[in-house]
This record gives sequence, C-alpha cells and structure tokens, in this order.
Amino acid sequence: MMKKFLNGLVFGAGFAISLVIIWYVGVFVITPKILSKNINHIENNTKLTTIAPSFKENSGYLGSTGSYSSGFHMDRSNILSTGPGIIRGKILINGIPAEGVKIRLALNNKVLSQWAITNSIGEYIIKVPYGKYRIDGYELDKAVADIKLNGKIDHPQNPHSGAVQYIDKENEGFGLNLKFVDPVIKKTKKKYLLSDDVILEWEPYPNASKYSIQLFEKNNPYTWSNKTVFAHSKMPSVVEPKINLTALGVHLKPDHFYVLQVYAKDKNDSLLSESNRDYNGFDFTVKNK
Repeated sequence: MMKKFLNGLVFGAGFAISLVIIWYVGVFVITPKILSKNINHIENNTKLTTIAPSFKENSGYLGSTGSYSSGFHMDRSNILSTGPGIIRGKILINGIPAEGVKIRLALNNKVLSQWAITNSIGEYIIKVPYGKYRIDGYELDKAVADIKLNGKIDHPQNPHSGAVQYIDKENEGFGLNLKFVDPVIKKTKKKYLLSDDVILEWEPYPNASKYSIQLFEKNNPYTWSNKTVFAHSKMPSVVEPKINLTALGVHLKPDHFYVLQVYAKDKNDSLLSESNRDYNGFDFTVKNK
C-alpha cells in the first residue's frame, strides 16, 4: 500500500512539474516570439507621415434642426397619423423656393406630424386628421438639411409657433413659413494683444445698411458657459463691416476668450442675417503679450 502511495505521489509531482515547464515555455519563450513577430509585421507595414494630413472641414447646414415653443413635450414616439386635413407651409433659401427639404411640425404640445418634403415651389403639405391645432415648432431632417441647406443658417426672424387653427373639409391650416439665408462671414484674427487696437471685421452682407454686434466672453475656450459683454439695448452699431473696440473704450480681459456675433440689418432696421455662432468654441482671445 505504501509503495502505491509513493508511486502516486511521484507521478503527481512529475505531472505538476511538467505543467510548470509547459507554462514557463509558453509564457516566456513562445508568446514573446509570437508577439515580436506580430509587432515586427506591424512596424514593417507602418507608414511614417512627415506632414500634417489634409482633412475636409465639417460642412452642411449651420442652423438648428429643430425649434420649439416652451412647454412642448418632446416625445419622438408620439406621432400623429395622416388624415384628410391639410397644413401648408413654405420654405425659402435666400428668397428662392427650396425644393426637397424634409420637415415635420410639432403640434398641440404633444405630437409630431408626419414628415413632408417641399416641392418645386418650396411648399410642403402635411396631412392631419380634422381637428383643432396649434403649431408649437418644427423639425428638419438633418441628413437632408446638410445637403439642401448646406452653408445656410436660420433667418433671425423665423417663426417657431402659430395661432390656434380649426382644420376641416373647408378650412386648411397655415404652416410655418421658414427662410434660410447665407450667414455673415467673420474675418477676425485668432489673437489680439492688449497693446493693440482690437479691430473686428466681417464680409459685407448684401443689402445691409448697418450691423449690430454682440460679444460673448468665456473663461474656457471650449465651454458653453459665457456672458454677454454688451447689454442688448447698448449693442454697438456700425455702418462699415468692421468695428474698433479699443476706440469705443471697450475693455477686454486678458486670457479670456470671445465669440463675435454680427447682425446684418437693412435700411428699415430689419434683420437680414447673422453670423454663425460656435457655442463650443471661440473666435479670438486677448493676451498681454
């Protein structure tokens, strides 16, 4: 009996030693060779780039894909069915009918209508059941907007709500008439010194008689948090497409970041367009040196 026990003990110890040897060879001999071979294969196929590669900057629709009145309870799963009633609206791009824009309306604080696409005269027609309606906003299909409204922004006076309407066999509903326009293009430098005149410039806008400006000040270049530099009633106004903030006595803070907003107005003081605002970035900073 003792002999069998000792033989079993020896066999077990030998088996354990064999497992240790196999583990050691696998971890410290075979695996490093495989990894080295793979790494060498990767390195041999690596291309070293010595210059900054070019890339395509983000392009597409610059405005908001949705605008809603306060109180609208957004629920994308709550969709109104089609019906015999009709709501008509129109979409223009720089005063020209926009064909192929995909839109739906927010209705009665609760539902989204079916999608509609504008025709050759820029008109969209949304079918709804007969009833009492109020328009609480609209939504654009972003993929379509990036193509059809590429480089455009919302007109500053676009509506986003409408009056109560009764839609039946004899009465159609009036949808939102929306306009999309070219933005005011800014030409600011990225950095200004406190010792220099801070002159901000932008491209002239067609039919603009004057411009009003606002500055948004940030502590961090990429935060959404900001505060306005000018009270709304005291926003500077100029005729030429530039403004000298230093000459106006505007004191900017060093190591702060600023977003410029330009509003183009016609001779009747009506808004024509505005600059595109980067909420998560900045236009320029001010440094001591």
